[in-house]
Amino acid sequence: MREAEFGNAVEASRQAEAALSLTPGRDVRVLAAMALARAGNTTEVTKLADSLNQEFPLDTLMQRNVLPTIRAMLELSRGQGEQALKLTAETSGYELACPQAFNTSQPTMYPIYVRAQAYLKAGQG
Repeated sequence: MREAEFGNAVEASRQAEAALSLTPGRDVRVLAAMALARAGNTTEVTKLADSLNQEFPLDTLMQRNVLPTIRAMLELSRGQGEQALKLTAETSGYELACPQAFNTSQPTMYPIYVRAQAYLKAGQG
């Protein structure tokens, strides 16, 4: 995630793919999808998001926090700020929650951060 946020798309993709090959569990897939979305790896992110969606259809945080955030990150990498804003609107009731993938008791507020990025990309910030 750190490499992706600093714009090192190649290194972010390399690290995400390495993590997925070692331990393709739920949390690794969540973080890898976020990193790959920021890196603009459309194909792999779509596969990961679809897989997580199918595996965890009743998981509220997955459906209302994680997946919309991943999809919004992907839209941002495509330059689609308006679409990213629509996707992050789904997270508003859950954005202070802490998905297991982040392994912390503090909310990550990633949906809020992604929404702010979407406002900037859409020219509303």
